[in-house]
Amino acid sequence: MSTSSPSADLWKAPGPGMWERDAAHQERPFCTLWLEAALPAASSGMAEACERFGLPFRSFQAVDVNGWFFLTATPVADEDFRARVAAAEKALDTRPWRAIADEWKGSVRGQLLQRNRDVQAVEPYGLDDKELAAHLASTLELLGDGATRHFLHAAAHWVGVGLLANEAATLTGWPSERVIQALAGGSPGSLAPLAGLRRIAEAIASHPQASAILAGDGDPGVVLDQLRACSPSVAEVLDDYLDDHGWQVFTGFDFTHEALIELPALFLSTIRSAGEPRLPNADEIGRLRAAVAFDDRARFEVLLDDALVLYGLRDDDSGITIQRPLGLVRRALLEAGRRLAASGAVHDSDDAFDATSAELAALLTGEGHCRSAHELSRLAARRRPPFSIPPRRLGDEEPPPEEQMPPAMEKIVGALFTAMALEDTAHEGQGAGPLHGAGASAGVYEGRARVICGPEDFERLEPGDVLVAAFTTPAYNVVLPLLGAVVTDRGGILSHPAIVAREYGIPAVVGTGNATATIPDGARVRVDGTLGTVSLLG
Repeated sequence: MSTSSPSADLWKAPGPGMWERDAAHQERPFCTLWLEAALPAASSGMAEACERFGLPFRSFQAVDVNGWFFLTATPVADEDFRARVAAAEKALDTRPWRAIADEWKGSVRGQLLQRNRDVQAVEPYGLDDKELAAHLASTLELLGDGATRHFLHAAAHWVGVGLLANEAATLTGWPSERVIQALAGGSPGSLAPLAGLRRIAEAIASHPQASAILAGDGDPGVVLDQLRACSPSVAEVLDDYLDDHGWQVFTGFDFTHEALIELPALFLSTIRSAGEPRLPNADEIGRLRAAVAFDDRARFEVLLDDALVLYGLRDDDSGITIQRPLGLVRRALLEAGRRLAASGAVHDSDDAFDATSAELAALLTGEGHCRSAHELSRLAARRRPPFSIPPRRLGDEEPPPEEQMPPAMEKIVGALFTAMALEDTAHEGQGAGPLHGAGASAGVYEGRARVICGPEDFERLEPGDVLVAAFTTPAYNVVLPLLGAVVTDRGGILSHPAIVAREYGIPAVVGTGNATATIPDGARVRVDGTLGTVSLLG
């Protein structure tokens, strides 16, 4: 992968404002269809949050810059500013960020989960071309609706957790990082995949033939078929788990990344490693409470309760709103690409990922216009290394300082920016010696480093390995039982790998900047999640 300085012509700011690249979740250009589906959803979800919370922004606008995802805060018009100030004052009383979480638990979660199940029940392989085009459209609609909700949740999560971090720092003198770490245990959704894996492991353990099959080292796909065939009870728990998690895109955030069901060797390894998590230390919340003066405790408890709910929302929603819909679109696209490549409409089946939804419908139904196979192939080529990495920022027009805002708005904007900063940090350009990052989950672990640079690397993970990756997605929760520790290039104390490592009690160091480039695959390393260091042992 090339990391040479990009040319100014290639990476121009798409408009006024300070455009931030999503470095915590993207390591290569996105495909055209993902950008078409996700960018409007991100802007729409953020726009709703800005209006409900009284933020001085129309939205956090999302754009495509040569396949890379950039965001900027677009200010509201001057004539709308007074209404936003009133909305911010009201929001501090009504706490709409908490209401959003309650809406999710009360109805929205169940509705989106059922829509996922309904779409998944349709097998693309059995559809004719027109039916496949209609099915692909329905999966994209599901993703758009889910992603809109996901970005609304992201803003609610940032504000609710950021308010606690800022207020608790004032009330107790604790640094924000320690306040966030005290929330460990507040994300039960992170542990949900482990419960299903344990049911599979227990069903296999109670059946001698199944236990012998799992202990073997045959072809992973064959082993799964043999496990299903040897026992109805084993088949039932396997299929229940894969129905819920199998089509969650696992190795990234794009249609081009693989789902768990496509990685049978990794799935078998997680079953073999399914055990009790090393639960986090719950005493830290007690110490945080004790540090608050008596007169401030009622206000503090409201902030803490909201923060815990919103902290837990992050992993609870992602599989339903993002990862599973991504996988269902991918499943339909794989079938569409297979057919289009067989007919010669595209040079390679993967080129279908870079057609727009209208072009895919035209290619499948014969009704409408599409770019040539050569043009689609050229677009697909930009997703393949080597490619240049764009700057973290484009443009130089920053939002107004928080202290220039009225008090209520200043408090909410300050909470948002605190949490966003805690989610994405990195130590850039480290040289010799131990790598330094954010100590995201306490503890010390020594083991073999497994550097994950692409989908092909995941099935090499074995129990006890140290996962070294650019970032992790919530779908990684299914492999946490395998791991001894986690190290990432990107991410802060509030990033996904930090949250999930704390829930599993696994040492983690995030935001090292260049762990994937400096730690040799297979090297033995010591991960100190308390000090935030990673050392090579040999």
